[in-house]
Amino acid sequence: MTETTLAAGPLTAPATGRAAGLTHRRMQWSVRRWPWDLRISAAVLVLIVGAALIAPFLVDDPDAMNVANRLRGIGTAGHILGTDALGRDMLARMVDGTRVTLIAGLLPVAIATVVGSGIGICAGLARGRTHSVIMRILDVFYAFPAVLLAIAIAAALGSGITNVIAALTVAFIPPIARVADTETLRLRHMDFVEAAEASGATRSTIVVRQVLPNVAPPLLVYCTALVGVSIVYAAGLSFLGLSVAPPSPEWGLMISDLRQFISSKPELALIPAVAILLVSVAFNVLGEGLRKLGRVTR
Repeated sequence: MTETTLAAGPLTAPATGRAAGLTHRRMQWSVRRWPWDLRISAAVLVLIVGAALIAPFLVDDPDAMNVANRLRGIGTAGHILGTDALGRDMLARMVDGTRVTLIAGLLPVAIATVVGSGIGICAGLARGRTHSVIMRILDVFYAFPAVLLAIAIAAALGSGITNVIAALTVAFIPPIARVADTETLRLRHMDFVEAAEASGATRSTIVVRQVLPNVAPPLLVYCTALVGVSIVYAAGLSFLGLSVAPPSPEWGLMISDLRQFISSKPELALIPAVAILLVSVAFNVLGEGLRKLGRVTR
């Protein structure tokens, strides 16, 4: 992406005044311009979020056990998606588990976006040794694969959703900071930023009114796709026993509970696995669609 507006033509900067250099890219996107895959992914995510919000009113108690009805298959009367090893309704647990899954996917990315973008913008605006020191510190974390870093931090902190969120947040800060730093470095010598500096605008004003609006669109696209990765990582940590504890209906934990029955009832273990796949793909398609749409609407 360039510093041109996505819908309104090239950027121009006022010559004088407090708002000198005030300009940014505008993401004027209409649903009517969305391709079919982007619409489908958005619809899937709306359904998932809706299910998470109304889960207590939509299904029965997800922890209600009935050992007499254990491991019922898909399509069983009264249990559309069957039951697990303790006779708990799979549909109720899947719907109720969307809340934990979305929290584990969205919250780490949201926190990492705030922290990482702040670090990246500060590093991009800094010069010389300050920029080098900040980026070398981030490179220490960036050298490790995010999933291994998250596992190591979660194992050190102990199980629990709060620790998982903290582990994923730390794992996502370096790549987000690098994206913000790259965009800020590109913008730092643009005419509208230099005009703002020449007019006497403070550093904070330049960040808020010139840099941040131009860094936000690529960060939004990147972080949207990163939510799908976060959901997969959180499910993996639950599968390893590093996340929420039973009887929480978290999708990764459900796969872990049902893995011993995968030879006799493979469809039950596939239900949460397919749900994780669909949500993750939906967020990735949404991020990719927003990126392409941003190019089209320039």
